[in-house]
Amino acid sequence: MSLVRALTQQLRLSLLAFMLPIFMLFQSNGWAETSPLSAEVSAPIEAWKLERLPSDWWRAFEQADQTSLTVKLQALHARLMAEIALQPAELQNDLANQMDAIRLNSRAYVDLRQKEPTLGKQELKSASSYTLAQWLDLLQAVRLAKQAQQKEQYALDQLSAQLDAIAGEADDAAAAYVSESQQGKLSRLVVMIERRFAWLVVGQSLRLQRLSLEKESQRLDKLIERWQAATQQLSLAEADVKQVSSDLSKTRAELEKQFDRLRSAQASAALVWGDDALSRAKAHRQQVNALSANIELLMARLYMQWNERLLAYVNARLDTAFDWEKSLRMPLETWQSDWQAFESLRAQLKNQLEHRREQVQTDFLALSEHESTEVNPRQLSQVKHDYQEVLQQLSNEQTLLKSADGLLKDLSTLDELQVALLLAHDGVWRNRWHSTMQLMRDVTNQSVELLTTTLFKVGDTPVTSMGLLRVVMFIMIAWWISFWLRKGLTTVAARNEKIARHTTYTLGRLIHYIIMVIGIVVALSSVGIDFSSLAWIAGALSVGIGFGLQDVVKNFVAGLIVMFEKTLKVGDYIELPSGISGTVKEISLRSTLIITGDNLEVVVPNAEFTSGRVVNWTLSDLYRRVHIPFNVSLASDKKEVVDAVLQAAKQVPYSIQEGRRQPQVVLSSLEGKMSFELLVWIKQGTVNHAYGVKASYLWQIESALRQRGIELV
Repeated sequence: MSLVRALTQQLRLSLLAFMLPIFMLFQSNGWAETSPLSAEVSAPIEAWKLERLPSDWWRAFEQADQTSLTVKLQALHARLMAEIALQPAELQNDLANQMDAIRLNSRAYVDLRQKEPTLGKQELKSASSYTLAQWLDLLQAVRLAKQAQQKEQYALDQLSAQLDAIAGEADDAAAAYVSESQQGKLSRLVVMIERRFAWLVVGQSLRLQRLSLEKESQRLDKLIERWQAATQQLSLAEADVKQVSSDLSKTRAELEKQFDRLRSAQASAALVWGDDALSRAKAHRQQVNALSANIELLMARLYMQWNERLLAYVNARLDTAFDWEKSLRMPLETWQSDWQAFESLRAQLKNQLEHRREQVQTDFLALSEHESTEVNPRQLSQVKHDYQEVLQQLSNEQTLLKSADGLLKDLSTLDELQVALLLAHDGVWRNRWHSTMQLMRDVTNQSVELLTTTLFKVGDTPVTSMGLLRVVMFIMIAWWISFWLRKGLTTVAARNEKIARHTTYTLGRLIHYIIMVIGIVVALSSVGIDFSSLAWIAGALSVGIGFGLQDVVKNFVAGLIVMFEKTLKVGDYIELPSGISGTVKEISLRSTLIITGDNLEVVVPNAEFTSGRVVNWTLSDLYRRVHIPFNVSLASDKKEVVDAVLQAAKQVPYSIQEGRRQPQVVLSSLEGKMSFELLVWIKQGTVNHAYGVKASYLWQIESALRQRGIELV
């Protein structure tokens, strides 16, 4: 019975450990807020049984008011310390850190429950009209508020992920507490309480972060609403035009200075070389200076773009004789393209900054390992100081790049305002027309950019999608020219009986090969592949032949031999050693196509015609004599048999009865029977029907002999 009770107790503990995380999940999702506390949890802390603590014990602290919360926490701390005091000294030392964490989390939980999120920076006061400076201040305030909202959202996401992670740890600790034996119960209890209070602290932080994000979003909405109203109530004057024009002139002058600084920095970076620590430090400084010049040049270009766009916007709002097409619509298309280029450049500079920082940090950390051999003690402090200044400069440039990101956003906002001005001035349909044309231009430009992107290289020659399309186009043109030339040649040959069919076919194949080779060479040359040296082609062919193209090359060469030797032509009737016979229909690069009498198409490798024996029935003469064997009994009259068979041969339309090509009947054997053969010349064009010809003669022979009472055996 004791074994049964032990098994029952173990099963109960396992089931509880399995169900507890699920229950905790429901609790953390809000069920605990609506369900009342159990009697055991609502009891005083002093009455709790620590060896069998309820699974929702922490709700007693979560639902307590601020006054009773402190009392409950003090009671819990006292209970835990009393239990720990009864344990061995070694265990007390192990649990001391956990108790310190419980105290810290408890105090943090009490403080966070009393806190409310602080208000952000107050927005500007509203007015009936706004100057250009006030309008720009509002625009900057909107951008900063958007950045603040993004930071708040990021912090909220981080806290949510942290809460989920700690919730999992707390659930695991609770399951371990339930399944632990009495001996280690207290350690598991302390860990479970510490993790649960950590979860409560993060939960309160998440609550405050949600409220902060909500208030920041409300502030941003108000700022956007006020800025939109300021855009409508913007009051401009000629002084604003002069001020923006003056700023534009200054930014253009600054841009020229930044170009000069960039050229100087790049020249200085190229003069520093060496592999020792001191040279590397100098090289890093000069390269960072060049990178800094690039970033400041980007900022100067952005400021110039901002002033150009702002000047156009102010003039469009102020000048009644404003040239909308020349001064706004056309520049706007260029500005939008420039924006994409600036954004791409900013991303490249950001990557270069990160890469340079990694290199500087790596060399800085490695400096201490080689300082005794590469740098003397007097120079060491200077080198370290240089590295620290370079790292600080990289941090400053990273901050400057963030400003560039803000400027890009302002430029995008100003573009939207200019588009709205164009829409109000030109009307919906005209703007739709211009938008459609702009979309088509963008698609065309992006397609061209995609087609001109390098896919791979052949040697030093880059190959693009456009180049591949050009190769395919040239090859298709070559095939098209070859097709129509061969078709024209066939038409001419069909009208002129003096031109043999096989000659036309051979010439057509030769023209096809030459044109295709020229087309391939021209196609590959169009993408920049140099054919002045053919060594790499010969090498590629030799490697290909060595790795399994021997049969292909052998059949190709055999096909050329067959066509130029003229031992086999299209239209010839041939018989192969395998017994297959038929008419040659086509001779291609690798094989020859033969049509049998049963209309079966047989593909034969060209090499079989140069390495084996092939019977060509129509090589030099279209007339052929066929042998039709038949047998009669020894008692038959030979003369009567011959007369009957010759008469039968004359009845067959295939027979030739001219000059020396008269039908003949010969006696070939007398072994138990008389064996005869009918030797008959057949007409041109009937050789290709060998089976039908033989059947016709046998039919007539049998009929003629039957009429004379002669029996075939």
